[in-house]
Amino acid sequence: METRRRRGWMSLAAATTLVLAAGVMTAPAAHPADDAVEVVVDGRDVRGGNVNGLTYKGLGVLSCNSTSNLLMDYKAEHPERYWQLIRVLFGGKHPLINHVKVERGSDTNTSTGSDPATMRTPDEHADASRSPGFQLAADAKTVNPGLKVSILRWVMPAWMQAEWDKGTGADEMYTWYKETILDAYEKYGYMVDYVDPDTNETRDPDEAFVKWYKNAILTDKDFGNPRYNLPAAQRKKAEKAYHNIMIIASDENETHHIGPSVLRDEELFGVVDAVGYHYNTEDRREGGPESDTYLPHTKLATDENKYGEDKEVWYNEGAASFGFTEYRVNNTEGPNGASTGIGGVQSALDLANRSVKSYANSKRTHYVFQPAIGSFYEGAQYSHKELVSARDPWSGHLHYDAAVYVMQHFTQFAKTGWENDTNTAGIWRTVPEASHSGVSGTVDTDGSNGAPAT
Repeated sequence: METRRRRGWMSLAAATTLVLAAGVMTAPAAHPADDAVEVVVDGRDVRGGNVNGLTYKGLGVLSCNSTSNLLMDYKAEHPERYWQLIRVLFGGKHPLINHVKVERGSDTNTSTGSDPATMRTPDEHADASRSPGFQLAADAKTVNPGLKVSILRWVMPAWMQAEWDKGTGADEMYTWYKETILDAYEKYGYMVDYVDPDTNETRDPDEAFVKWYKNAILTDKDFGNPRYNLPAAQRKKAEKAYHNIMIIASDENETHHIGPSVLRDEELFGVVDAVGYHYNTEDRREGGPESDTYLPHTKLATDENKYGEDKEVWYNEGAASFGFTEYRVNNTEGPNGASTGIGGVQSALDLANRSVKSYANSKRTHYVFQPAIGSFYEGAQYSHKELVSARDPWSGHLHYDAAVYVMQHFTQFAKTGWENDTNTAGIWRTVPEASHSGVSGTVDTDGSNGAPAT
């Protein structure tokens, strides 16, 4: 592909574009909104052999804290509206969302509400159908068979917590994960793709347990236990799929420890398939350029590390837009009291800027909304923080925010997802050399300075 140059006038919204191999843009510095911006495309910068770190995986939805609790009521009472939602978010040739992340519950409030525990006692058989997240993933797979499913924990059932507090709960933790995973497999026909064995939003990643857990997966040969309810004809297939479960670590929030740990620990590097952290667009920048604490996530994504391999890097929990975008036209939070339109902090345009900046500054190629679907009763702590509001199952009403259409600008023109083993799926590559963000902010971005993000 030859180098091409284009010059034109770009508004802030038009300049907010993720750089992909099939349509590469760059802006070297911040400019007022109406200044000319030079856009450089150089196909020689595309890393065709980078199959993990730089492939554009698109968007995901996190089901947690009761945010999906009313979805199954929609499915029962207004199935036409429910399946419309499934098609809008997960269907089509270029799906908006291709990953369902399930944060497992313990029947206790973890933020905006509670999710049910799949095992309430050590003797109870796991029941994944209690969780709307597992059911959502099953339904999404009917329109997008390639959709990924991941799980993690924040809190744990009381019977397990007691063992964990004594320092002897690793086996119990493994059992809770395994039996839930196999129950979802038996009921819905899919194997979970990723597991984070560590605690959600930890500030002190448990690298030893992550390694222990991965080894336990690989060496597990017990798939005939009657508790798993797997027919004999399914066991070999289930075992193979189970052994292929990948590891993501460590869902950190406010700290950036796992990247350096993966770089300095060869065993951990071999175990962890994806690294991710929450609510921050930035990489870590400590020490000299060669140190493990300087741009660790960039080094992992680009394979510019001592192992010469690339890893997936995720923004594996981030907010969606707050409030309804159509109401923003009446606010006065813009310059000199003007309306922000679709812009401003925690707006639809903020999501676009955040997606671009998290790639430009820390090479994250996957963004997971917490949540993309708000399907729980009004009056909880975060009343509207989503792309789609589904709070009225009795009427079937759904509200699709303008943020849906803003984010479709990233996914509907690109082939997103995960590469296959032969690197022939045609997933689009991002290009570090052609990426830049001049907008301010790290958790929430603010495009009011008129700077492009490309």
